[in-house]
Amino acid sequence: METKIHFLVQNLRHSGSRMPVKDDGEPKNLALYKRCRRFKKMVDRLDPDIILAQEARPGWLKSFEMWLSDRYDMVYKERGQLGVPGLDESTPILWKKEKYERLSDGFFWLSETPELPTDSFDAPGPRIVTWVWLRDKETQQDFYCFSNHFGFGEKVRIMSQQQINRVLDALPEGTYAFIGGDYNAYYRTEKYNEFMDGSWDSVIDLRDMALNLRDEGKAITFGGMKSGHNLAFGQGRPLPEVNDTHPQIDFLMMKPHPHVTVEHYGFDYSTYDDMDDGVEPGIISDHWGLEVKVTIGIEEDTSSCQKPHEYGEDPIYF
Repeated sequence: METKIHFLVQNLRHSGSRMPVKDDGEPKNLALYKRCRRFKKMVDRLDPDIILAQEARPGWLKSFEMWLSDRYDMVYKERGQLGVPGLDESTPILWKKEKYERLSDGFFWLSETPELPTDSFDAPGPRIVTWVWLRDKETQQDFYCFSNHFGFGEKVRIMSQQQINRVLDALPEGTYAFIGGDYNAYYRTEKYNEFMDGSWDSVIDLRDMALNLRDEGKAITFGGMKSGHNLAFGQGRPLPEVNDTHPQIDFLMMKPHPHVTVEHYGFDYSTYDDMDDGVEPGIISDHWGLEVKVTIGIEEDTSSCQKPHEYGEDPIYF
């Protein structure tokens, strides 16, 4: 039976010491409150089924419990020692509690010891992947979701992707599995190609699949596609400009499966909130939210679209 899933992938920009002391002239605790409020408004407006988040520190998690727990269940674990600044970040997954039943969940670290919070290969500090196995209560279709955040280093992305490939490959054939997050590598650049080369049999970038479906005449809608990362965060420019050339670093990927289609793909460039509670419209993070709508369990075979998209002369922007 066909099952529709609406994903939101959002790096939240942590609330730690590296965040500017003031954001738009406000103390950082007030700036965080405003950003949490704006995220709630974003969720209210987009109404995603699944939220894959990154860089969620305790302030963010508290806001989820306050404002989203009536609609969403959540699973998370800190990537390192609780109470150590920066290591209390997590990659939480939230899902609509009325729509899905949780079958199982868990975590693994992107390291030589995936069961322990050790350094992420050649990058300092542990990096954690959160996963949950869900079942749609209406259609009884189950699927896996993973929330991921790659580190920085010469080999860390390649080795992290290889570890993720092993996890996905170990799932039974015919399993639906989606992994989203911040890969810290610009789309179709050398670093992106390094970890994706040799991986396309294990994982498909849904941006490429959406564009391939469009080229075959399928009815796909697109949001913003040029700028996923707002490099001007906290510098007084809240929105991307028409000719921005900030490449994408947040992605939603999936384990190859012939009976999946993409209906919408793109970044949400909206600002959120209003002046009711003194919170003016503004941005949520230095990342724009990636919104993707998929349908699993379709009769049609879409395998021909599950490959890198051919851009021609302009491989990054279009």
